[in-house]
Amino acid sequence: MQTSKVRIGDTYAIVVGRRTVRFHVEAIVSRKLQNKGNAANSIEGHIHSEDRLDEGDDKLLSVEASALIWPFEEVAELRAKAVAERAEEYRIATEEKADRVALFELLHALIGKPTTATLTGSEHYRLCSYGVDILKPGVKPLLAALRGAKDALDRDA
Repeated sequence: MQTSKVRIGDTYAIVVGRRTVRFHVEAIVSRKLQNKGNAANSIEGHIHSEDRLDEGDDKLLSVEASALIWPFEEVAELRAKAVAERAEEYRIATEEKADRVALFELLHALIGKPTTATLTGSEHYRLCSYGVDILKPGVKPLLAALRGAKDALDRDA
C-alpha cells in the first residue's frame, strides 16, 4: 500500500508469520538519509490486542507501507467470502463424487458383478475424476442389461 493512502488512526491488515492481524496506525515517519533522493517512510503502530500472540507483546512496531495489505474490515470481508466460496466448491465436488460412485456401483449391479473394494476400477468400468469410463469388456454386459430393462418397460406400456 502507498504511504500516501495510509491514514493515522485507522486499522489495517498485515501478515505476521502465517496470520493476518489488525495493525493500528499511530504515526507515519519519514526519514531522509541523504541530501539528495527520496525520504524513507515507515508506519508505526501496534498490533490489536486480540491478535497478539503474547499478552506482554505491546511494543511499538515499525513496518514498511508495503506490509499493510488493506483496511482490515475489507480484508476480513473478502477472506470470509473466499472461505464461503471454497466451502461451496468442496460441497459441490463431494456431491459430484458421490454421484460418480453411485453410478459406478449401479453399473456393476446392472450387469450382476460386485464392485471392487477400492472403487477405483474393474475389468468393466473405471471410476475417474470426471465420471465413469466404460471399458471394452463392460460394453456388452451393460448393453444387454439396458436392452432387457427397455424390453421390460415396453411390455409394461
